[in-house]
Amino acid sequence: MLLTWVVYGYNQFMRLGHILIASFSIYPSPTKSGRMLGKIIRALGPRFEADLLTIREKDMGYVQKIRKHRMLRVPVSGSYLERVEAFQRALSRQLDGDEYDIIHFRSPWEGAVLHQKKQYFDARYVYEPGVDLPLDAPPEIVEHFIECEKISLDLADMVILPSHVSETTLRAMGYKKPVEVVCQGVDIDTFDWEYTTGLPPFDLIWVDSFTLGVDTDFVLSAITHVVKEIPSFSMGIVGEIEYDLAENLVNRIDTLNLKETIKFFGHQTDDSLPLLISRSRLAMVPPPRKYFGIVPREDNISLLEYMACRTATLAPATPYIAEMTKDGKLARLYDWKNPLSLAHGILELLHDKKSTEAMEELAYKTARNELTSTIARRELVQIYAKLVPTIEQLSADEVFTPSSSRSGSITWQGARTSSTGSGAAIPTALTPVEEAKESGIINLEMEDIEFEASGALLGITYEGGFEPNTSSSDQTDPQRPKQ
Repeated sequence: MLLTWVVYGYNQFMRLGHILIASFSIYPSPTKSGRMLGKIIRALGPRFEADLLTIREKDMGYVQKIRKHRMLRVPVSGSYLERVEAFQRALSRQLDGDEYDIIHFRSPWEGAVLHQKKQYFDARYVYEPGVDLPLDAPPEIVEHFIECEKISLDLADMVILPSHVSETTLRAMGYKKPVEVVCQGVDIDTFDWEYTTGLPPFDLIWVDSFTLGVDTDFVLSAITHVVKEIPSFSMGIVGEIEYDLAENLVNRIDTLNLKETIKFFGHQTDDSLPLLISRSRLAMVPPPRKYFGIVPREDNISLLEYMACRTATLAPATPYIAEMTKDGKLARLYDWKNPLSLAHGILELLHDKKSTEAMEELAYKTARNELTSTIARRELVQIYAKLVPTIEQLSADEVFTPSSSRSGSITWQGARTSSTGSGAAIPTALTPVEEAKESGIINLEMEDIEFEASGALLGITYEGGFEPNTSSSDQTDPQRPKQ
């Protein structure tokens, strides 16, 4: 009787779903797109088994095991369009080589391939507009991108958006298909305020992925006004900086006489970033970037991390940010078209310490109670569960049996920069990085890689131990007394 009860009870649960997540982006990556993809991967948990198709960069492994999920990285090269086409071919081969219950895609480029092959699959499609075009994309690619996004929206059984503002924008265009709002959450186990006794503080921190789309001139103009009133004002810039932007940024800082005001800390891992944020009195979200798709591409990753570290934040007064900050109760909003508005906001928060502390305390509690990554993961799993049929709805030969035989490989590890020093006067981390000899890299030759007949990558197993080089000079600047 006990066995009968167990079998019957098992049949009442949703079956383990097989999912393909396709994203024309790099993982792991300090970029916001890469970090958002990481949240999706963690959401899968033990409930689902997934293949994740992403871009391979430099010495990353071709295949990597992440829990029981399989990361398949596609080598791409050439122009932007050539890279897109290479990724689309790999996606097409992967679809030919396996079957999926759910296909979750994050850019219109994947949607175009899926639309062409949809008659061959019995899958449900989830579209999450999480990848955009580079700022310098030519008009013909922009036009093609928008057309593919229309196809993607039409194909999707479910669209996932980060805010109700985004949903309203899409509905205003006449979109009738199901939409789920999943607000991006913050990992409160990793991001929390830290004790900074003995470490030099600074007044403002800016954490970002510094690409050509970032409006650095707007921010530097605002900082110039602040320094006129507070000459000792200090600011930390954190994150990788695109090579083409770095030289212009440093020259601009030199022209505005801000070399003593602004320090660079390079890319920080999630382990060290909370300490650096906690050292700052204020934090800043820059003006919104231009996007090319039909659906707005906005995120609040930095905003939530600031809030979770109990650091008062300045953010642009966009409808999306207004929704995330409860109309400015959780952050000081500024006019993102007027640098003086940002400057006045900085000065206001520095001078009115009582109001600043009250705002950052409210933001801290809200982040921990309402905006956690755990909540976001649960909502995503619920969406998947709605789309996967129960075992009772399937015939015996359709029931998916999970496999534990998939092998993985070792991916690259990057060098860490200091979160306890005073920062550098010039950028400490530029991308693309020409050499990574100190990073502990395993190089895989093409002859070591096996392919299925369909062209899908098989697993790669690395024999032997692996110890990354930890002898890099990770020096810390002398500490000065806390001000």
